[in-house]
Amino acid sequence: MFLYLEGVNLYATIYDTEDLSTIRGGSMALETLAQRAQAALGGTLRGQGASTALLEFSGPPPEEDKIRAFLSATPQCHFTLTWGTGETEAQAIKAARDRQFSQLATVVLPAIMAGVRPCAIDHTRPGTISDFDLKEQKERFLCASVADRRKIGRVGRPQLFRKRQPQPPQSFEDIAPEDAPGLKPNVRGKIAVIVADGMGGGDLAKAYGTDTAGFSTAMAAFRARLAEAIEDWASAEGLIYTDKAGVAHARVDVLMWGGDDMTFVVPASHVLGFLAALQGVLGAPFDKDKGTARFGHRIGCVIAQRKTPIRLLKKLAGSAEAALRDAVTPEMRKAGVSVVSLDVFESAPLPFASILDHRRTVYGQGYRSGADAVLLSHVAKMAAALRELDDEEGAILKMSQIYRLLDVARLSRRDLCSKAADEAIAEAMKGHFERVKGTPPDMAAWENGWTGQASRGLALLLAQVAQLQPYAQPFTDERARVLSEAVQ
Repeated sequence: MFLYLEGVNLYATIYDTEDLSTIRGGSMALETLAQRAQAALGGTLRGQGASTALLEFSGPPPEEDKIRAFLSATPQCHFTLTWGTGETEAQAIKAARDRQFSQLATVVLPAIMAGVRPCAIDHTRPGTISDFDLKEQKERFLCASVADRRKIGRVGRPQLFRKRQPQPPQSFEDIAPEDAPGLKPNVRGKIAVIVADGMGGGDLAKAYGTDTAGFSTAMAAFRARLAEAIEDWASAEGLIYTDKAGVAHARVDVLMWGGDDMTFVVPASHVLGFLAALQGVLGAPFDKDKGTARFGHRIGCVIAQRKTPIRLLKKLAGSAEAALRDAVTPEMRKAGVSVVSLDVFESAPLPFASILDHRRTVYGQGYRSGADAVLLSHVAKMAAALRELDDEEGAILKMSQIYRLLDVARLSRRDLCSKAADEAIAEAMKGHFERVKGTPPDMAAWENGWTGQASRGLALLLAQVAQLQPYAQPFTDERARVLSEAVQ
């Protein structure tokens, strides 16, 4: 018999505040759900993810009263958890889904009684637990849910930062300070939320047959390599620094780190470098001793002002990741190829219903999901090409020329995802190069060099270039030093 548990309704139980410690603690609590469930309910752990647990029992599963007692204990009581039992894994998952859709879609919050102040962080539940606000240097009152999650989240992320073990950032201001030197104005104060989801984990597991322990060991080793690569990259970029008291701090955070589902927050100025660091691990074999392929991921990145509600950014990045299904062919999936999309929001308010609506506003109504995808293996090359555009003498095109070419299409009311827009821009480019340099460049080869794919049109490519170019600035040692001092 099997018992399946899963945390659902995450936007009301994890991303219900803008406090990083609370979000981090909530996700860490769900990531360790499987271990706590096994300790309380017994059984053999057969699978776990960012918010899931699968237990197998040789006999009948635990009685319902025992399961409910576990779910009502701390910290499980702060989350919406669905569960189900069955003779097979599939039956247990189906029973959990049936229970999920039959229960309330929202969390029932305790009422705030007269004379009881609301929680100082979530502003919704009653604040009954005294806490000292280090930033404001005064007492405040938190609800039990926030207090318990912060207690978990403030211990840091040892599974991500294993060598240096820095203090995690306490706010989005710590990740992207407004006064960071050396950045273009539209990059300052912006964060990048990155959602990554693995593809083909089941296919990789088949190489191990019935050796589920061997697959779990290989997955743990894979995640350890990923954690080490992220930590080494962050340290090299000055995003792990030591303050005057000798305490190490990080300007990178992970909001979800379980199974093959991950969510990160990095300064927007470093998002391309972060993606390149991921490729160093995702582009290698998952387990070279087994001869397995790479473990490809879909990766959705959203760049926006740090004051944008995190639940909105997480939702948009998640929908961007899901939209990449249209860009992944069966051959790419089998080979373990990773793909990424990047969306930039230049203002704090985000007045649109979905990531698709936003892209059609930027690229035109002809946009189709996956048209803007980039192979993760080409991100580093793309970043280098973007930086070259700052070289007024050596660049094939100057940024001012790119903006003018895009205007050629927009002023003639052409959809940037249309053949007509591509033809209008190509004609304008031909005239420009004939006047200035004599011969136009091979734009098809240029496009393929940027993205690793030659499927998108010229207008869409230039629109992506115009958005991403400010976020590809070189990060010098001097700027790293000054930036570290600015946030101490």
